[in-house]
Amino acid sequence: MTVSGVSIIICTFNGIQRLGSTFDSILELHPGIDRELIIVDNASTEDISGFCRNYFSNYQSTVDFLVVREEKPGLAHARVKGIIQARYEYLLFCDDDNELFPDYLQLGVRILDQNPVIGVVGGRGIAKLNGELPDWFEKYQHSFAVGPQKLKSGMIEAVPGHVYGAGCFFRKSPMLSILQKGFYPRLSGRSGNSLLSGDDLEWCWLFQLHGYRIFYDERLNFHHNLSPRRLTQNYYINLKEGTAAGSALLYAYRTFFKNKNLTESEYLTRYKGESLKNRLRFIKNKVFKKSDNWEDELAMAILRSRVDSFKSFTIESVNLYKDLKSLFSL
Repeated sequence: MTVSGVSIIICTFNGIQRLGSTFDSILELHPGIDRELIIVDNASTEDISGFCRNYFSNYQSTVDFLVVREEKPGLAHARVKGIIQARYEYLLFCDDDNELFPDYLQLGVRILDQNPVIGVVGGRGIAKLNGELPDWFEKYQHSFAVGPQKLKSGMIEAVPGHVYGAGCFFRKSPMLSILQKGFYPRLSGRSGNSLLSGDDLEWCWLFQLHGYRIFYDERLNFHHNLSPRRLTQNYYINLKEGTAAGSALLYAYRTFFKNKNLTESEYLTRYKGESLKNRLRFIKNKVFKKSDNWEDELAMAILRSRVDSFKSFTIESVNLYKDLKSLFSL
């Protein structure tokens, strides 16, 4: 049974240095909306539970909070743990380096209450750091969950489409329905020093397949604290390599959106064709590489990661397409 309110889910791996400012913003959220705070310790080596107890004890806070541990590394696994623990119908995924603006809950709940067809609501991250942003950041800010996700508030019309997971509201019932049918997200998300990602996108696509729509609201603002180590070109290249590493699995979704009735052999034929296209693109770009600037290195890293993904996850991609057919068959 679900209850009216919001379960704020914060997943963290060794995030003690980051969590304080995130918790500060939680305490400053406007009252009037029932809420709980679920902190998922994702295989940390730090004492996350002790830190949380001390923090809320020192502030004599009445926030209803729970710390649970997920031993399996990966943001997707941690979020599933939080989903299962949540008692409210509306879920808010807040990263451990986010600071929500005080009206965040009111705005998100109002959108979901008034629009039953909306299953996912995304907001706008605002970069916060000590120092200046690099000159290339604005061009790629969306990868850091920063900046507007549309020119103005409204439905995400792309199918498949998505919003970034930081500061994102989801309805719990569709997520539980998918999990209870035995389907588990394939993209594990960031894990420790690994930047394999795509879990945010995967959940958005699952909601669209479930018949829900995705909404972006520019009034939903949060600060995203960025450390200097994340603002290097090498970090960004690794980040995009991690996204591209899931290409073979995401191909199953993209294909299913277009054609839900392929046989296994038909899907495999298309998969092999796409794999060949990726290899040819990589070879072409390698041969005709124009310069040695970092953006050319970025492009090559993404292409290389896509090639490796299609080479490594053939069976997993075929099985994912089959599972999607089973889950969403009419």
